Amino acid sequence: MWRFCIAMISLSLSAIAQEAPIVLSIKGSIEYASQNNSNIKIAKFEERIAEERKKEVIGRGLPQANINGNFEDKLKVPLLVIPGGFGPA
Repeated sequence: MWRFCIAMISLSLSAIAQEAPIVLSIKGSIEYASQNNSNIKIAKFEERIAEERKKEVIGRGLPQANINGNFEDKLKVPLLVIPGGFGPA
């Protein structure tokens, strides 16, 4: 009895999981295959990696600029204290 129930449940689940067939023309099937082929996806990804590596190499050949800066606040007048006995008398 349990085997019959399990068999019926598995058959009903497999029937639900099946998708309707896709009807494609030759042109549509070629387009579908080119979009979903894993080898083509990998090749496109590797092509992008190669382009980025090319940009990286070009960047090494371009001039580099290192810029350093320093800021001092010269608006405040420094106060210098001189003792009274210092200087010409």
